[in-house]
Amino acid sequence: MLAVALVVASGLCGWGAARRLGWTLSWLEAAGLVGAIGLTASSWLSFLAAFALGPEVGLPVAIVALGAVGLVLARGRRLVLSDDARASWLSWIALGLVLALLFHGHMFHVERDGLYTGGASYGDLALHATLANHFATAPTTLQSPIVAGQALTYPFLGDFLVGMLVRGGLGLSLAFALTGWLSVMIGLGFVHAVAVRSSPSAGAGTIAVWLVVLSGSAVGILFAASDLHAHGAPAHLADLPNYSHMRARNVVFANLVSDFFLPQRALVAALPCFWAAVVAAQRGWRTDGRHAITVAGVAMGLLPMLHTHSFLYGIGLLVWLAIWRSVTMRAPAWAWWRAVAIALVLAAPQLAWQFGHSWQHGFGRWRLGWIAPRGQFWWFWLCNWGLALVLAPVALVHARRTPRSFALPLLLAALVVFAVANLYQFQPHDWDNMKFFVYAYMFVAIGLAGVLASGFAAGGLRRGASALVLVAMTATGALSLAREADRHDRLASTAELALATRLRSVLPVDARVLTSDQHNHVVPMLTGRAIVMGYRGWLWTYGIDYRELERDIGVIYAGRPGTEALLRQRGVTHVYIGPGERRSFHADAAWFGDHYRRVLLYGDVEVFDVRAPRALIGRR
Repeated sequence: MLAVALVVASGLCGWGAARRLGWTLSWLEAAGLVGAIGLTASSWLSFLAAFALGPEVGLPVAIVALGAVGLVLARGRRLVLSDDARASWLSWIALGLVLALLFHGHMFHVERDGLYTGGASYGDLALHATLANHFATAPTTLQSPIVAGQALTYPFLGDFLVGMLVRGGLGLSLAFALTGWLSVMIGLGFVHAVAVRSSPSAGAGTIAVWLVVLSGSAVGILFAASDLHAHGAPAHLADLPNYSHMRARNVVFANLVSDFFLPQRALVAALPCFWAAVVAAQRGWRTDGRHAITVAGVAMGLLPMLHTHSFLYGIGLLVWLAIWRSVTMRAPAWAWWRAVAIALVLAAPQLAWQFGHSWQHGFGRWRLGWIAPRGQFWWFWLCNWGLALVLAPVALVHARRTPRSFALPLLLAALVVFAVANLYQFQPHDWDNMKFFVYAYMFVAIGLAGVLASGFAAGGLRRGASALVLVAMTATGALSLAREADRHDRLASTAELALATRLRSVLPVDARVLTSDQHNHVVPMLTGRAIVMGYRGWLWTYGIDYRELERDIGVIYAGRPGTEALLRQRGVTHVYIGPGERRSFHADAAWFGDHYRRVLLYGDVEVFDVRAPRALIGRR
């Protein structure tokens, strides 16, 4: 099975590359580098091969190339493992099981009455399933499958890898769960590694990881206690409010696992590469090793098509480190500036494609205080970051006292990004600035972990205070994850699953289907066929002006004069008419029945082939 071969070849490539680096690594760093290199290389190489040769030829070629590169790089080299035992096996086993449970419940899984996901994944998983299914079935192009006439500027490489695994025989649910679980585990493993090498205190790595996994402001627990006293406990955990994300109460920062690692597939796909770059940068920072610094630049340069926000944060970090080193050395830090240049050269064509097709006036704007209510900026952030914000100065002082501490530049970089993201809104959707705050918080968590670990090591009152702080910073997040594990939301019914099977038999893989913009519409989500206009709640966040397209769809569905010309102009091959189309666009199925051949009637759903009118078909 090609999917198994792709997994093995990716691992082989990562193993060979990690050996070639020649670094002395902890077992956690070694496993992370193997996984990060394998996932990133397989995403990029499978896409480039499929784009150049077509997926039928490109996927096998990519598998052979990945395996061959791994074997060549491994020759004459070996992994050098240190005896660092500061990683807790019990902690990692518990974390792996928790994340496995959540990824199983939040990726697609079929039950008796349909297809299910959970919680925050309900909104975004339909988009990622659309992309992955499209890559798994259709020719590889850079045209968007969710809006006609638009380039695919969304960072898609993570979904492309899932699509290749599905094309290779893996189920969609397993492909999503496997890549998501691996990516998050690798990213958190690197967080652990950076924290351990930034602090002399044992336990800093474990604390940093759980500060991220159980993130959430202590104010959430206060709201939970108030609600429990006023209303009692709900019958099910799923019925609880998400106490780490309650916009009505101005709590928006959210638990990172619930609101980012589970639903945000692009961010998750970038975690291994981003944090591998940070680990390399830390090594270069400690040793002034040019090799490690160059590796950091290469890794950062591969990020835009995985996740643009991760690249922007990463390139900002590299520039920050280059300035810092140049100032402290009183001479240009050429190794760091070279890494910046490498990252920019690799990223330039990706960014040109992405922003050249999506950036427009009004895409971003100045917004002082982000979404904080006027006059309540500090109270807003105290409620959202809680003790992380209060103790950030303590973490800065602690890092300043640690020789050659990498936590100090990370913390200052986080605070700079925190300030910038409170001044400028980078996308039409204000909440998307959270993607910068995610990394800022993770960097702050690394610094705070060193403070708390030293407090635990000191004993006495400091140990007690550290324990109280740790509980306060993780209790809301723990409640959010408990709620998330119990969430159960249906994306598609059994009837829709059966309909999808019929649709796959009548719609060519290169079809462009006119549908309503329901976010979990059966055509894009379950068949992977391209559609004319996807969910408008997604399109505006990508800077796509869909108003003219929306008007054209109304004309077409009504069968008004000019319909035939608009069908040709928009590249429509098939028209789908179901309850959603009748409700949203008053679709006139009778008109289409008079003018075009109906290729499917399934309950209250009709599909018409509009590539040629009935009159022309009759003459043939």
